[in-house]
Parts: sequence; C-alpha cells; structure tokens
Amino acid sequence: GLEALIAVEAPGAVVVRGGPRGCETAPAMSLPLRLSVTLPGEYLADSGEAEVGPEFRLSAPWLPGAQLECLCACLDGEWRAQAGCPIIFRWIEWLRREAWAALGLAGDVLLEEDAAGGGGGTP
Repeated sequence: GLEALIAVEAPGAVVVRGGPRGCETAPAMSLPLRLSVTLPGEYLADSGEAEVGPEFRLSAPWLPGAQLECLCACLDGEWRAQAGCPIIFRWIEWLRREAWAALGLAGDVLLEEDAAGGGGGTP
C-alpha cells in the first residue's frame, strides 16, 4: 500500500489543553493527517465494468472520529466524481486545501494533550 503524511494548515492558532503547563497556544501551524491507501488489482483496469476505487484509511489523533468519517465521505465523493481517473494525488491536494472548509472549521483549533500525541483514525 501507499501512505502519505499530509500537513494540514490550521486556520488559526492551535491551543493545546492539558499536560504539565495547563494550556499552551501556538500560532497557526500544520497538523498531521495520515492517508493510507491500498490499490486493488482492478483499480483503473480497462475492463468496461464499474471502476473499483482504492481502499483507504484516514487517521489524525487531533480529529474526532465523526470528523474523520466526514472527510472519508468527502474522499468517496471525489472518487465518484472522478471515477476511472487516477485519484490519489487529487485526494492529497483536496485534504491539504479543503479539509478545514469541509469540516466547517475556521479560527482556532483546540487540542487535548492526549489527542496531540497519537491514536485516532477511521475503522
């Protein structure tokens, strides 16, 4: 499979709550979003049958599961709109540029200390 670590630029300051210092604020910064992709053998095959899209998983310890599911649904929509065409680079660019807007996030981002470190992802 393929794996891409995408730097998603936060729309405002990033506030990390918890940990030894209580609450820390950092100026706008990039937050990691991991896209793991597996390409089935039928991907982009010229068989005349319905196109088979890549299987993928998104993970970001700083995003709740519902928001990750929203992004996954958006990527599925991008695949349907571009079916039969290479999609992985399109997904990466979409995540870099459109993820915040798709989630309706603007302004500061609040992270809990445990979310800033690891875990998270879609089932």
